[in-house]
Amino acid sequence: MECSAYKASPRAEKPGFTLIELLVVIAIIAILAAMLLPALAKAKLRAQQATCLSNMKQLQICWQMYPDDNQDIVPLNNTHDVNAWINASIGDENTPAGATNLLALSTGLLWNYNKAYGIYKCPSAQGPTPTGLDGALYVRTCSITSRLGNKNETLMNSPSLPDGQILKTSGIKNPVPANASVFVDESLQTIDDGYLAIDNYQGTGPDPTGYQNSPSIRHGGTSCTLSFADGHVGLAVFNEGEKEPFPGAISAAQKPDWINFYQTIYPYP
Repeated sequence: MECSAYKASPRAEKPGFTLIELLVVIAIIAILAAMLLPALAKAKLRAQQATCLSNMKQLQICWQMYPDDNQDIVPLNNTHDVNAWINASIGDENTPAGATNLLALSTGLLWNYNKAYGIYKCPSAQGPTPTGLDGALYVRTCSITSRLGNKNETLMNSPSLPDGQILKTSGIKNPVPANASVFVDESLQTIDDGYLAIDNYQGTGPDPTGYQNSPSIRHGGTSCTLSFADGHVGLAVFNEGEKEPFPGAISAAQKPDWINFYQTIYPYP
């Protein structure tokens, strides 16, 4: 009996990509990446802003707990003082040693209420600073505004503000607690001793342009985070081309933004 020879069926050939098809796929991937990357970058910025606001909230809670334990007295905000809300004797961020000194935070008046270093810093802070360090290395980016808790400062007082410095929460009346800023995210170009020096209008002329220390505009290039004496947090927005650090003179277009911020510290006529 004859057996017929078995013939294997030929394997189906798998077609490969042509060069043109491969280039088309690469181009599509590049287009999708170009579309997605800005959205991812914006999402990252929003996340950093949310974290910064959360940090402000935690610090504000600490600030409010301190008077509850100390007969309504607000945390001290003296410059270069070992007994202030931060240990300002070693926490002056004008120097690399001060800018990176965690001990300045852990020996401050607020430390016992929240022992987390991260709440003192905005996560988006980075870039060149006057100390020569990158801002990402700084341990603190916020300061307390100039009317709260400073027993020694006279520069910020004027005859129109006989109650210039506020040493108790019961003294927060003008502006009222819901409008009175406490912590402000400060520019890396001016941050130093934990005291946000903002001169009242009597000290520098008819407009509030005495910004010895400058708010930041880290968030979206237009806004900084800040907390208020009633416990809420928010953004101060500067939409008219302000640059860090804020200058001593402002344009007519910038004036409304500046006054809005200024009025969280001093009453403005």
